[in-house]
Amino acid sequence: MSKSESPLDQGLYLYQWPEAKGVDSIYPRCVIFHRMFNLLNIEYTPFNVTLPFTDQKPAEKLGQQLLDIPILRDDGVLYKTSEEIISHILNRIGDDPEKIKNATRLVRAKNYIYYQWANETFLNTLLYSRWLREENFRNFIRNVNWGNASKSYFSQSIIELKKKVEDYMSKFPIAKLNQREYLHLLHSQLKCLEEIFTNQQYILTGSISISRSDLAIFMVIQGLLSKDLEESEMIAETYPNILRWARDIDEKSQGEHTKKIDPFK
Repeated sequence: MSKSESPLDQGLYLYQWPEAKGVDSIYPRCVIFHRMFNLLNIEYTPFNVTLPFTDQKPAEKLGQQLLDIPILRDDGVLYKTSEEIISHILNRIGDDPEKIKNATRLVRAKNYIYYQWANETFLNTLLYSRWLREENFRNFIRNVNWGNASKSYFSQSIIELKKKVEDYMSKFPIAKLNQREYLHLLHSQLKCLEEIFTNQQYILTGSISISRSDLAIFMVIQGLLSKDLEESEMIAETYPNILRWARDIDEKSQGEHTKKIDPFK
């Protein structure tokens, strides 16, 4: 490496917001790529970016691009959308027909309805629990890996980040729910998944392998099963088929940079 090169100019890096207790990243969509890379046996390094909401400069100057997390960086080249990342990963697989087949099945096979539901409606349920339920929020924030950030920078960033999440959530009806109504919604969503996983191993009917739709649902379930959330143990005890499914995916997609699901610890 020449003196003019950054260490990030070589190798595969996943730009993300940092991990926390029980979750691979506090930004759930980063979880999909952690798990996808592990399932495809792709070596990568997570790079925790500085929260971009205060005057302090981030360690890696991506400016406005930080709002587009996750970002993949491969030998200095940035891939800034999920589809760009996936297309690039498929191109990296090589010429082995079996590897190409397995990778294509994982990243391309998805039920559009389930995938969109997980990325929008179900994800908002997790955001409500984590950011709008005050006790959960306090527990969650205490266990985020903020690295070497100063206390003053941390507190400023969290205030701004919470505002951003609240502004985003205000666009959706779920933000207006009280605690009882939220729990009713949560149970209705989990009951649907529990019924599905009673009769099949993965979310796509008849599938014997993990799909991108499974990973989209997993990113939410991992967060909901985190011990930082007061409802995590209740979910694990009430919905055994969801827990079985989540542990199966967790075991098969574990890696150096992921967190193990264990709602009872």
